[in-house]
This record gives sequence, structure tokens and C-alpha cells, in this order.
Amino acid sequence: MNPPRIETVTIVTPEHGQAFAQSWYECDGMMTACYDTGIMTWPDGTLEDHAALDHFHDLEDEILRLVFEDTKQAIAEAFVKAANAVLDRERGRHDA
Repeated sequence: MNPPRIETVTIVTPEHGQAFAQSWYECDGMMTACYDTGIMTWPDGTLEDHAALDHFHDLEDEILRLVFEDTKQAIAEAFVKAANAVLDRERGRHDA
């Protein structure tokens, strides 16, 4: 049996990517950010259709897993750089 059809945009644009990045920072996490981009439409009338809901979430999960795999190293490096800068500055205040 094929999974239920989920409506999607024809192509995911850089604007979708920017919206994802901004929403990820401002919201409760990657899943909300992915939904906020509007690249997939929540299957209407499917609150009782668990197969459609599960398929929608499976697509989100796969997108987010691939995003994380592709950005994990850059995120880790940016975190180390930012945290060291802020904490070094904070330590400098107390040492002065």
C-alpha cells in the first residue's frame, strides 16, 4: 500500500531555507521550523488518518535528519567559537 499523498511545494527555495533557519532559532525546534516553511501541507481532514499523519512526520523526520547530518560539524564549530568568545569575555570582566 502506498503512503498517503502529502501536498508539497514544487521546489524548495533559498527563501524556504532562510525561513527554516530563522524559525529554528526563534521557535521550539527543528520540527516546528520545518513545518513553518510551508514546504509541505498538513494533510487536511486527517486527524483520524494515522497513516497520513505518520507519513507527514516521516517526511519531516527524514528532512531534519539529513539537515542535521549536513550541518552537525559546522554547528559544533560555531558553538565552540561563540561559547568561547562569550565566556572569555565574561571571565575577563571578573579578572579585571
